[in-house]
Amino acid sequence: MCARVKVSKTSAIQALLADMGFSAEGSAEQLLEVNKEEQLFPYYKPLAMLFANTHQEMELALMSWGWQRPWDESKRLFNARKCSAKGQPIWQSKVWGEAIKQRRCLLPVDCFYEWDQNFPRGQRPRYRIESRQREVMSLGAIYEINQDGEFCMSVCTTEPNKSMQQIHHRMPVMITPEKAQEWLFSDDQIAIDQLMQASSDNDIEIICEHSKSQSELSQSVNKETSQDVESKPYTLPLF
Repeated sequence: MCARVKVSKTSAIQALLADMGFSAEGSAEQLLEVNKEEQLFPYYKPLAMLFANTHQEMELALMSWGWQRPWDESKRLFNARKCSAKGQPIWQSKVWGEAIKQRRCLLPVDCFYEWDQNFPRGQRPRYRIESRQREVMSLGAIYEINQDGEFCMSVCTTEPNKSMQQIHHRMPVMITPEKAQEWLFSDDQIAIDQLMQASSDNDIEIICEHSKSQSELSQSVNKETSQDVESKPYTLPLF
């Protein structure tokens, strides 16, 4: 998943938060308005995130996408993969392990964007991925607080469903309103693992926004999803 999302449907996001059990009053609207743009590049701008505070209550806070590690000073680690490059489960990961156990959060967005990896860099068509179930969606994420007291988050990714597999080898974890509190509060590793599965093909809509040959690319994405697609190798969770 590339680090670009859209947050503009403030009322719909507030309704989503309410369905999750969060009182979307007070600072919620103000924080969401901070993000209200056509497209957001989270690497440069914090996003409004829902998390469980130390009192086991839901709270909203602005968080920056990605956090740094001493051994990687030039780039920030963006997305927490369900498994690391060596196949190590996220629960035992030195980078993501503590956060997935203790500090899970949710990123409410209109949609996220992806670029078709079947094409060379610079020529990849852009796709907008939306929820078929409602106007907005929430992505499963984890967070930490850095030495300066700032919140930093990373979206959790998993293997793609058959639709997403046509354009990318990963997709973000999508959490439904009914499962939001389980994601935020549960200590059950098995339950969290089950939530970190790819959403069904019927849950998302993939829309080609622009390309040099949009009709050809649309046919590629909409072809029979039962066709086997060879998975592309993945090295590091850096975007």
